[in-house]
Amino acid sequence: MKNIHEASMRSARVCLFALLLFASWTAVAAAQSERRPLTLEWIFGAEGRAVASVPTTAWLDDGNLVILDNRRLAREQTFERLNPATGRREPLVDAVRALADLKSAAGVDTEVLPWPIAFDGAGRRALYIFKGDIFTLDLASAHFQRLTSTAAEETSASFSPNGRCVAYVRDHDLYFFDLDSNRETRITRDGSETLLNGTLSWVYWEEVFGRRDIGYWWVPDSQALAYLQSDDSQVDIAYFTDITPFSPRVIRQRYARAGRPNPRVRLGIAELNTPKTTWIQINEPFEYIVRAKWLPDSRRLSFSTMPRRNKQEVLTVQSPSWYLVLTSWFA
Repeated sequence: MKNIHEASMRSARVCLFALLLFASWTAVAAAQSERRPLTLEWIFGAEGRAVASVPTTAWLDDGNLVILDNRRLAREQTFERLNPATGRREPLVDAVRALADLKSAAGVDTEVLPWPIAFDGAGRRALYIFKGDIFTLDLASAHFQRLTSTAAEETSASFSPNGRCVAYVRDHDLYFFDLDSNRETRITRDGSETLLNGTLSWVYWEEVFGRRDIGYWWVPDSQALAYLQSDDSQVDIAYFTDITPFSPRVIRQRYARAGRPNPRVRLGIAELNTPKTTWIQINEPFEYIVRAKWLPDSRRLSFSTMPRRNKQEVLTVQSPSWYLVLTSWFA
């Protein structure tokens, strides 16, 4: 009986091996029959890009993620809330309704909901700029709200920490829009081609703040803004040829050269209920303001300054009544 049982087991193993071998051969044959030539069109097309792509993400205040999984078919893509602890995903917005509303509100016709400039911290709204005007998307209702409709373009937009206001720059002046009252308030009034409020001159955009054109900082309680004012009037004008368009264009730009003047900068604080600027007195000599950040108590602003040779960084923590200066030296 033992020999019969062993023979039966060997026969079963042989059959299982043959079945697995047949399945593997079938899979290889199917893959070979479906193999397509590797072309530039496929590599740079939607399918080729999706092979190595990862979802676009943004963190929310509660520790969850908003994701847009671009590996899915266009008709299946939408914003989702992902819980990193459990892996659970749930839709945040009805993409079909939002796309229809986007076409109606902004005249933008697209198959996939565009990734926004930002989400508010609670994940209720998304922020966009379309054709130079600012819009918010209410995720629950899939409705786009137009905040601005001006001949001049708005730039440098961001939500306040509580998600109830949007700050932005128009014609080199800083504004904010109260989403509760649907009212725009102008913070600065002296902006010009050479005096920039809340937006960055080239040297600060390129060399200091990482190519992100935000020259202002919300206080954590959302009641005020600190902002950078740049005076570019002494900075040299340079001309560059942009080779990207089919017909090249000439770019005129304030461009700081070695040994020539840099923008002159200062920091101001404007409270939203009385948008009048209080300028910060910086006692240490400096050439650059390289960082600015509010402390969590919403009463103190920290900022760092540097001389032109970049061998010293001075960190200042300032409140209305006192300031503390910390100095770091660089070899």
